Amino acid sequence: MKTFIEYVDELKEKEGLKSDNELARLLSGKDERSSLVSGWRTGRRPEDYYCIVIAQRLGINPLEIIAAANMEREQDPARLDWWEDFSKRHGFKALPVALISMGLGLLYNNLYFLESVPKLYIM
Repeated sequence: MKTFIEYVDELKEKEGLKSDNELARLLSGKDERSSLVSGWRTGRRPEDYYCIVIAQRLGINPLEIIAAANMEREQDPARLDWWEDFSKRHGFKALPVALISMGLGLLYNNLYFLESVPKLYIM
């Protein structure tokens, strides 16, 4: 599994950015956040918001980056094991299947509902 900073660097490369400041401006839209990325490199904890924004720009599941960030900052060994297990078993492959299943369920329920609506015939 990649580290959070590896995802940051991947986005920086994908966007063709030359500095962390350019990436910080891209992510935050503000000049005053120029220390954003350098803070992550020195151990500051990233907010889930930025994990999601980075994931969206990379076209990957946000839980993948959120899990990576949580694994890096977790101090409790039991919780670290939980995050590792989550990332291996549930996070990235199970979510698309779950979303598809939910979508099919909603589609089925809507179709069933339409069958039960009284029909109006106009002649």
